[in-house]
Amino acid sequence: MFSKSKNVAELAAQTPHVQILNPNFGDEILYIEGQPRDYRFDARNGTFKLGEEEILTDHNGQPLKSFTFQPLAWRIFTDTLFGREREETWAEIFFVDSENCLSVIMFNNSSVKELQKLIQPLFYKRKKLSEVVLTMTPESHENTKIKPKATYFIAKFKMEDAMPERIEAFGQYADCNRIYRLDTLTNGAIYHFVADCFYNALAEQEKEEPIIEDFKQAA
Repeated sequence: MFSKSKNVAELAAQTPHVQILNPNFGDEILYIEGQPRDYRFDARNGTFKLGEEEILTDHNGQPLKSFTFQPLAWRIFTDTLFGREREETWAEIFFVDSENCLSVIMFNNSSVKELQKLIQPLFYKRKKLSEVVLTMTPESHENTKIKPKATYFIAKFKMEDAMPERIEAFGQYADCNRIYRLDTLTNGAIYHFVADCFYNALAEQEKEEPIIEDFKQAA
């Protein structure tokens, strides 16, 4: 059980470092609970990164022009993260990468709006993000409101139907594992769209903690 007095760092230290075999997928999916592999979309230069520094490249050593993945869990939310001073809308999407590691990619603001354009038609087709494969492609834009003007990138999205066997396998994995990224969880997040299988460790911590007033009344 998580203690209510513990902060996020202490919660991280308590999470089990267990790699769980998914028998219906075949190979082991590597995952340290609450610490998925960290992929990033850098809107400043339109690159995809592994962690803060490693730019993902193609077989010619050039930065990837697109990034493809099948969502496993997700949340779209508004929060103040990473030491920034204002609230922003974020998308946090979990997937299994080519090396069979449970991973996450985050992006914000205009790129989130582009993703939301896909979510509405999916909803009316009674489909979930976990049933499609997404391809992100950076698109260059200019900010003329500042001088000198600056270039930034927005992620555009295309989707195609995922293979039924992968939908089933990833769905079973999501049902059996607590999927979240601990260092981006806060109690102040405003949720707009969240997968049923996303595990909010902070919210669950609150549920598990006994309330002192309840003990007084019981006594």
